[in-house]
Amino acid sequence: MMKGTVNGKSLDQVLSELKAPFPEEELKKNEKNETYIPVESLEERLNSVVGVLNYDNLVTYEGIQEVLGRFVAVAKTVLIIYDDERNALIRKSALGGSNIIVLKDTGKPSGLKTGIAAAQSESFKNACKLLQIGISQIRSGKQRRGQNGNKQRKEEKNLYKIRFASSLSAGNKCYKADCVDIATEEKFLFVIFSGQYSKIEKYIEFSKFVRTYREGKELAFYGHRDEFHGQRRIVFEEPSVRE
Repeated sequence: MMKGTVNGKSLDQVLSELKAPFPEEELKKNEKNETYIPVESLEERLNSVVGVLNYDNLVTYEGIQEVLGRFVAVAKTVLIIYDDERNALIRKSALGGSNIIVLKDTGKPSGLKTGIAAAQSESFKNACKLLQIGISQIRSGKQRRGQNGNKQRKEEKNLYKIRFASSLSAGNKCYKADCVDIATEEKFLFVIFSGQYSKIEKYIEFSKFVRTYREGKELAFYGHRDEFHGQRRIVFEEPSVRE
């Protein structure tokens, strides 16, 4: 094998093949009519393009996160791609979550095994998104459902778990704080815009939310990454609990 090759191919070729469209018959719809690619198809794409021996899929259960009075089972996936000499070339990590019920009388979770499995699947799908696997088809499906003229986000909405590095402070129509993405240990600016306050208010008074989530506290939520004036941000979109 040539040094630096992956499954006998250049890394650029491998990344290009990973991004290739899936056959239409492999695309599925969830209960919200959103397009998704099943875990089995994602695994087959990795196996055929990267090679079974050229990647590791490390999945860990991160525990139960209480968010705004609801409970979420959180899992983390780390995808590592190696060249043919077993040198690590790419490492992508992502979180996934699934709602669970904690019984009030016992304090114990119900259906935890199912919740963990769902969280693991979501974290694996999110890690594959970071490799751009199937991302164009997922985005095109969302664009078709969007209203005409709406600007599409550059980033997919994902589950994030952050640790606050400062208290929330008021900005221009937003609150913001320094934070660390727990999955990657990267530093970002956490931002929640005024239009999202009502989503918090369903579960807790927003003023209490601001007082509660200060330096050292952790929060899981759905959002997206972007960059504004050179500052990398994680922008809050909705709590990590679904109605």
